[in-house]
Amino acid sequence: MEKEINALNNKQTWTEVPKKEVKDQKILSGKWVYRIKEDGTYKSRWVIRGFEQQLNPWDETRAAVVQGTTTRILLALAAKYDWDIEVVDVDNAFLNGIIPENREIYLHMPTGFSKPGMVCKLQKALYGLKEAALAWYITLRDALEELGLKASQHDECLFMNANPKEPLYVTVHVDDIKVCGPNAKAFKQQIQQKFPVKQHNLEHYLGLDIKRDRAQRTIHVSQASYTASIIKDFGHLAADSNVPLSRRIQDDNSKREPTPTEVHLYQQIVGKLMHLACKTRPDLFLAVVSASRHNLKPSPDAWRAIHEILGYISRTPTHGITIQGKDDDEIQLRQYSDASFATGTNGRSISGRITLLNGTPITWQSKQQTMVATSTCHSEYIAAYEATLQALPIQDQLQEILTPLSVSVPSPLLCVDNTAAITSANKGILTRQNRHFLTKYYWLHEQVDEGNITVKYVNTKEQLADSLTKPAIRSVLDTFCKDIQLRAIARS
Repeated sequence: MEKEINALNNKQTWTEVPKKEVKDQKILSGKWVYRIKEDGTYKSRWVIRGFEQQLNPWDETRAAVVQGTTTRILLALAAKYDWDIEVVDVDNAFLNGIIPENREIYLHMPTGFSKPGMVCKLQKALYGLKEAALAWYITLRDALEELGLKASQHDECLFMNANPKEPLYVTVHVDDIKVCGPNAKAFKQQIQQKFPVKQHNLEHYLGLDIKRDRAQRTIHVSQASYTASIIKDFGHLAADSNVPLSRRIQDDNSKREPTPTEVHLYQQIVGKLMHLACKTRPDLFLAVVSASRHNLKPSPDAWRAIHEILGYISRTPTHGITIQGKDDDEIQLRQYSDASFATGTNGRSISGRITLLNGTPITWQSKQQTMVATSTCHSEYIAAYEATLQALPIQDQLQEILTPLSVSVPSPLLCVDNTAAITSANKGILTRQNRHFLTKYYWLHEQVDEGNITVKYVNTKEQLADSLTKPAIRSVLDTFCKDIQLRAIARS
């Protein structure tokens, strides 16, 4: 404890002030938290009881985390351009966050080190403080700006420079920092001069298992370790299944009420699977999203789906995305959109989309449409509209990232397998078949007309988003995984 107090004093975490000078301010309490580190040594930390804080509605308490799409984009570009990738883990990051001068926070002195009539006025953040994460982000942002980097307009946790000879890209996920660029190692040393850091490697970054082969220009991204933990905890519930979802989940119209324990277990499993599906497993996404619609009242058929998903990941525990870099100047952004007509709740259709950057999936989604489509063309058009809403900001973000390299990002290519929807998007002509479309959906035709996006017909067999709208048989699922470079990754 004495070592911790000395460290806090050396950082000038607080100043000691007489308690009688504190007026109309709540004095927070704290507690000692103890743990045994991996090397067997003891660690103590003085933590604020943040639940005692009374904040104004406009006070921000968020933690800054990089978007998953940004992470996958940078990994794809690092493979393409053969950039260095360095990872930095800041030690006791929150303790570096500076409290603004106009923010007065008082704390009782730590147990065992108190002084009569004295309290602490915080100058830097402590763990447990509600605004600690944001204070740390602001401190880090200021430090990165001093080093010549500027925050992206599309992701506040992406920082970059404008040097065409040595482009540099830094992403922030609370206290984990990833540096990409030709000279990433040198910049890592600059960060080490500003903050104390721990040794960290790319192989285990933000829960991802990453393996890189620079000679082959490949980066393999999976969650094999996380999948193994799911199987360890819930593998006894796994069914023998070679697909994540064999058929749609039927609504439960019975009066049966599941127990709170059953509901909690179901939600716990769905939450873990959702993290897996969102990060590295597009093949699971439809199944997990379908199961999540039954979180409040899991039916026997919903449990059947959970058993199948667990069985499928037990068969494919090391599956992940393989990013293949190519030594050329081509940047290709391709978006696939599809819809399954009237197969959702109350006659709604299911939209699916997946975005590929030079063949690497960087974002994917399966969702129920918010309005009832009246025809297959209508549902396909809505899906194409939603896909375009996603594709154009990604193009803008890519252009922002690649501007220092003088690389131009062409208009996204939207692949649709419905000719009537393509005609409506290209021509924007009112007919008896499409005149009932909401006015906002004509925005898609406007984007096509202005050349911001190109709509192309693809055969249903080549429609990658099809597996995000309806359950797929094994052969179709295998083709989907092959086309998006989703494969098993050998463990070291």
